[in-house]
Amino acid sequence: MNEQEVVRRLEQDYDMEVLMMRDFGSHAYNLHNKDSDKDALLVFRQEPKKWLKIGDPSATEHFQRIIGDWDVQGWSLKKFAGLINSSNPTAMEFLNSPVTYYSGGKSFDAYFGGLQEYANEHFNPIGLYFHYRSLAQQNYSKYVQENLTCSKFDEDERYKILEDGDGYWECDVSESEYVMGDVESFNEDNPHVKKGTLDQTVKRNLFAARATAYAKHIRHQKTMPPMDFMEFLEHYSESAGISPEQHEMLSELAGMKRGGRNDTIGNNIEQFVEDELAYEPEHDKLNERGISNERVNRFIEECLR
Repeated sequence: MNEQEVVRRLEQDYDMEVLMMRDFGSHAYNLHNKDSDKDALLVFRQEPKKWLKIGDPSATEHFQRIIGDWDVQGWSLKKFAGLINSSNPTAMEFLNSPVTYYSGGKSFDAYFGGLQEYANEHFNPIGLYFHYRSLAQQNYSKYVQENLTCSKFDEDERYKILEDGDGYWECDVSESEYVMGDVESFNEDNPHVKKGTLDQTVKRNLFAARATAYAKHIRHQKTMPPMDFMEFLEHYSESAGISPEQHEMLSELAGMKRGGRNDTIGNNIEQFVEDELAYEPEHDKLNERGISNERVNRFIEECLR
């Protein structure tokens, strides 16, 4: 099914008009291969009167559908505008995606293009920095880093394994809310602990590394990094504080991913990711600028004409 068919089906199902549909996955990152699915996000408008009716199931602000090899999310015009107003990272990525699958016409190209230019100059960097940092931490700690999950407390905690000994694990518990001290040993027969299930593949290493690289870029430059990761590596890595050795590591991971390889490679990104996660940014230097209500409301009015 092509993009036109996807749009027409969704317009019929939700009684809406699609304004713009773009990729925000591996195709937008230029890290896709022949087996990659298409992750699309679209912005739509509906007749205002639909929102005055009670119980109309087609009046929606958000939906997610899988159609063939398309994984599609939809945002209403109001929801999208509200997210841009708060410098939401996913909305900013949508605005900057280099892959447009569908546009409602040249007017909408101009409206979205104008908003992109404004948002890139005025977004608040702090939200994007911590988004990419959190994304790096989640992918790294869950899939790549050797870790131990402890379910003894109200909320499961995950500890980095420092030593995998004979019948025990020695872990870093310095960030625990429940365990005192910096290091703690857990016996393998402890019913509350379990060694994490790892997925130390090219894909998982690259996702955590890419997010780390983008967090570094925003911290250094306070600008939106290009979605195209190959473009980022070619033109922006040095200004993001990425060393030649780190650049080589990132390029190798990207090359394997684009070549369709997803081998298990261990933890190739430990120092790169953990150094950034250990860094304490100066919040006041990142918490600046902002996207105005007036500019976003003008965009809404343009799209409703």
